[in-house]
Amino acid sequence: MKKNAKEAIVKAAITLFKSNGYTGTSIRDIARLANVNTATIAYHFENKPGLLEYCFTHFFEQYLSKMEEAYASIENGAKEC
Repeated sequence: MKKNAKEAIVKAAITLFKSNGYTGTSIRDIARLANVNTATIAYHFENKPGLLEYCFTHFFEQYLSKMEEAYASIENGAKEC
């Protein structure tokens, strides 16, 4: 198993979801682009809906983190935020 398999899977999924859509992308397509086998995807995410959920959750957690950082510096003015 690749050391950064989970990251490669997420990157491949996002790329393929953007270009082919969710329904137009198969687990095999993702595995091929990520250079992993389909069992690795199942290990990390269980299935395609689980992978999509992870992608959304990961995105929004990063987004909220950035918003919290900006809010913490709000007293420094809008330009600093």
